[in-house]
Amino acid sequence: MSSKLGVGSTFTFRAPFAVGQPQDVPLEEDDRVTDSGLPVVRLKILGAEDDMVNRMVGEALITRLGHSVEFVENGELAIERLRLERYDLVLMDNRMPVIDGLQASRLIRSGTSGVLDPEIYICAATANVSEADRVKCREAGMDDYIKKPITERELTRAFGRALAHLSGRGMSPVNAAVPVVEPSVPQGLSEAELLATLDEEPVAASVEDPHGFSPETRQHLQELFWQHAPQRMATLRETFDSGDLSAMGDCAHALKSAAYYVGATELSTLCAELERLAADGFSGPLIKPLRAAEAEYGRLRSGTANSVLTTSA
Repeated sequence: MSSKLGVGSTFTFRAPFAVGQPQDVPLEEDDRVTDSGLPVVRLKILGAEDDMVNRMVGEALITRLGHSVEFVENGELAIERLRLERYDLVLMDNRMPVIDGLQASRLIRSGTSGVLDPEIYICAATANVSEADRVKCREAGMDDYIKKPITERELTRAFGRALAHLSGRGMSPVNAAVPVVEPSVPQGLSEAELLATLDEEPVAASVEDPHGFSPETRQHLQELFWQHAPQRMATLRETFDSGDLSAMGDCAHALKSAAYYVGATELSTLCAELERLAADGFSGPLIKPLRAAEAEYGRLRSGTANSVLTTSA
């Protein structure tokens, strides 16, 4: 870095990557380039997620960013895949059946699970981002976390951190089948200008669809929402009546993301509140957001809610 008072600072950097052996590089060349003329760096990602809607959204966002992803339904299956194949990072849902994300991460880090890379970058995808939850993630050996429902902006930043982690280990991405081009460093940027460039937010695809999903994906998400929402709403009431707060939290967790991605933001917000209260073990305060969620769902069904969602029922 060079700096001159009253003028600004110039930052330069190099990102070293190890050169892999030919047999280690998949034959998946990507000849696309970024706006700067650099080859696209394609990360090979393993996603562990039990909810179908979250898997669909994750795949749509990740592939749009130029990366590849394979999804499994729980932590046990994630460990099985990591024993057989190398990935650049794991996007790990914390709340899954069989083996959850925290337990799976502890097993990966233990060095006894048989995975090919016990130091693989693990990013939690979690609805809970309190300090207590962050501590749990760190103690389980996770490197990073992003909040659910996930967004393209958060994924982009997490993938950038994963690339920096790989570079720090002297490794290149699994899919790095194209030569690394030496970047041309911008000259004369002030520190404020550089930071502003690094923090630029991507432009939303449209007002109607801030996620930028294709019409086919939007239609499929809406079909899945209306397919599962009636049973999930019934389960919310049944688990509340029976006092099974753990099952109620699981149901609210799944419905929250599904509602968010189809534009039913009010229902999503109410489900997030139900999930939080259920996790805290507070059954009394649950009745108010539960009734509000049921009323909002009724408005969605009747088509009177302020939402881009269209009913297929």
